[in-house]
Amino acid sequence: MKLRPFAKGQKRARNVIRKKLLLFFFITFFIVNTISLFTYYTTRVLTEEMNDIFSNDSLLTNLSNTLNSVESSLKDYLTTSRSSDLYDYLNASNDLRDMSLNLKPKLSNKESDILLSNIKNLMVTYLETTDFAVQEKRGRDIAGYTQQFNKATQVYDYTSEYIDKLKIYEFKENNAYYVQASRRLASLQVFNIAVIILATIVDFVLIILFSYRMTEPIIRLSKAASKIAQGNYDVPPVKVRSNDEVKTLALSFNHMAESIKRQVVEIQEKTRIENCLKEQEMQNLKMKSMLNEAELRSLQAQIDPHFMFNTLNAALQLAMFEGADRTQLFLENFSGLLRYNIGNMGIPSTLLDEIGNVESYVYLLNERYGNKISFTKEVDENIFNVEMPRMTLQPIVENSFIHGINSLESGGQIKVAAHRSGQAIRVEISDNGRGMSRETIEQILAGCPFETAGPKGKDGWSIGLKNVISRLMLFYHVEDVNKIVEIESQEKVGTCVAIILPIGERESSYV
Repeated sequence: MKLRPFAKGQKRARNVIRKKLLLFFFITFFIVNTISLFTYYTTRVLTEEMNDIFSNDSLLTNLSNTLNSVESSLKDYLTTSRSSDLYDYLNASNDLRDMSLNLKPKLSNKESDILLSNIKNLMVTYLETTDFAVQEKRGRDIAGYTQQFNKATQVYDYTSEYIDKLKIYEFKENNAYYVQASRRLASLQVFNIAVIILATIVDFVLIILFSYRMTEPIIRLSKAASKIAQGNYDVPPVKVRSNDEVKTLALSFNHMAESIKRQVVEIQEKTRIENCLKEQEMQNLKMKSMLNEAELRSLQAQIDPHFMFNTLNAALQLAMFEGADRTQLFLENFSGLLRYNIGNMGIPSTLLDEIGNVESYVYLLNERYGNKISFTKEVDENIFNVEMPRMTLQPIVENSFIHGINSLESGGQIKVAAHRSGQAIRVEISDNGRGMSRETIEQILAGCPFETAGPKGKDGWSIGLKNVISRLMLFYHVEDVNKIVEIESQEKVGTCVAIILPIGERESSYV
C-alpha cells in the first residue's frame, strides 16, 4: 500500500514525546532533589550548632573536673608529701595545661568570650602558683609553700566562680537558642509540607495534561481504526494539534484510510465486472461440470506441482504490476504454504521453517476471517536450525483455530514458544479458545502411536494431533507418549500443547 508523501515544507517530528517525558522527569527530579538538599542543609546546620552547644558544655565540665583534681592532688601532696600524690598532681596539672592551651576565646565584647578569656588567664596563673608551691614543698620551705598554696586557693576560687558564671550564661544562651531552633524546625516542617503538597499538585497537573494530550489523539485514532476494521471506510480524517510523533502517525493513518477507501471502490468495480463475466461463462461451466469424474481426477493427478507454482508466480507478477500489494502478499504466503505442504515428507525440516510455515498459515486465516487471530512467537535464535519432522506445528495450530478459537467472536490468540530445556527442545503452542475436557486429552494420548481404528476424540481434535505425535515418536524413537507431548487444557480458558524434541537422543537416520 503506497502512502502519499508529506506536504512540502511539513517536517516530520522526531523524538518529541521522548523530549516531553525527559522534561517532565527532569522537573520532578529537580523539585524533589531541591527539597531534599534544602532539608539536608538546614538539618545539618541545626545539628552542627547543637553539637557546638554540647561540646562547649562538655568542655566546661571537663575543665571544672580537672581543676578540682589539681586542687585536690596538690592539697594531698602538701599535706602528706607522698610521691603518688605528686604523680597525680603532675598528671592533672598537665591535663589542665593542655586544656588551657586549647581554649581560644574570641576577641569580642560578648560576656561569654570575656569570661572564657579570664578563665584561661586565671588557669595560667593558677598553674604557675601551684608549681611554685610544689617547688617550695620539695625545698621544705613551709612558709613558702603555705603562702603559694593560699594564693593558688584564691585563684582556684576565682576560676571556679568564673566557670560557674560561664555555665549559667551559656545555659541561658542555649535555652534561648533551643527555643529559636524549635521554631526554625517547626517552620522548616511547615515549609517542607507546603513544598511537598505544591510539588504533588504540580506533578499531578503535569501528568493529567501530558497524558490527556498524548492519549486523546491516540484514542481517536483507535476509534477510527476500529470503524475501518468493521468495514466503515467513510471515516473523517483524524486531526491532531500537537507537533509530535502522534501527529505523524495521524497523518500516515489518514493517508492509509484514503488509500483503503480508493482500493475498496476499485475492488467493488472489479467485482461487478467479474460478476457480469461469470454470468456469460455460466453455460461453459455447466458443460465442463459434465466431465467424467474419473477423467477429471486423472487430469488433476497429471498436473505438475511446478505448473501450480509457475501459475502462482505469474499471479504474483501480475499483482505486483497492478500495485495490488495485499493480493501479492496473500499469494506469496499461499505459494509458500502450498510448496511447504506438498514437499517431501521423508526429509526433515527445521524449527525455523516450521514456524515460517505457521506464520504463512495464520496470515491466510486472518485474511480470510478478518484478523481474528493475534499470533505471537517467542523462540530462542540459537535453536532455529534444530531438525524436526515436516508438518509438525501447522496441524496443531490448525486444531487450535478450528476447534478452539473459531467459536470466538474476536480476540483469538495463538502463541508459539520454543526454548532449550536440558537435552531437549520444548515447543509450546497455546491458545485462548474454548479448551477441551480431560477425557478428550486422555483419548488423544491413548491412541498413540496412531491407530486408524482408535478413538476419534471429541470435536475432531484427535486425528490430526495423533498423526503429529505418532510421527514424532517414530522420528525420535520414543515409545512413551508422555516423553514426547504434554497437553494442558481448561474449558472456556484455552489449551497448551507442548512437544518435547529430545535432540540429545536423536539418531542420524530418519524413518
